[in-house]
Amino acid sequence: MVRVVRVSFREDEGSIEVRLPAELVDRLNLAQGGSLVALATNDGILISTEAHADEAEQLALGREIMRQFDETMRRLARS
Repeated sequence: MVRVVRVSFREDEGSIEVRLPAELVDRLNLAQGGSLVALATNDGILISTEAHADEAEQLALGREIMRQFDETMRRLARS
């Protein structure tokens, strides 16, 4: 399921603070002092927990490969 969740941010002492809505914090099972992983892709940024970082990176790489070999994949699908 894909959902769009808007986050807010503000500048504080030269850094940018990002505020996540409570529903997203709950869904990601975040606790104070934890961290997130941000994966930059051609489609945008994927944010994940450390536990799911490898899966998110693999999905991003898979999407990139599919994009690079789009025509080849289409031909294979028709075979």
